[in-house]
Amino acid sequence: MASTVMMHQALQPSLRLAAVLLLSHLAAAALLAVTAMPWPARLAILMLISLSLAYHMARDVLLLLDDSWCGIELDSGGVSIVASDGQR
Repeated sequence: MASTVMMHQALQPSLRLAAVLLLSHLAAAALLAVTAMPWPARLAILMLISLSLAYHMARDVLLLLDDSWCGIELDSGGVSIVASDGQR
């Protein structure tokens, strides 16, 4: 038996989340800068930090990817997170 949706809340891009993600990634990069690691290792890790920031901005802030959360639904069966591709 299908449950009926009691409430649906659409999610929108968030400037606060963007700021938190940016600050946390900048903090990680700053900590990396003061380590005693060789420069090639630091650059490799800095690239990973940059890729992480780009991915999370695209998925969680801009809601561009298929697995981005686009809504939250409350029904008689509980709470569901709705992704951009329709999965719950």
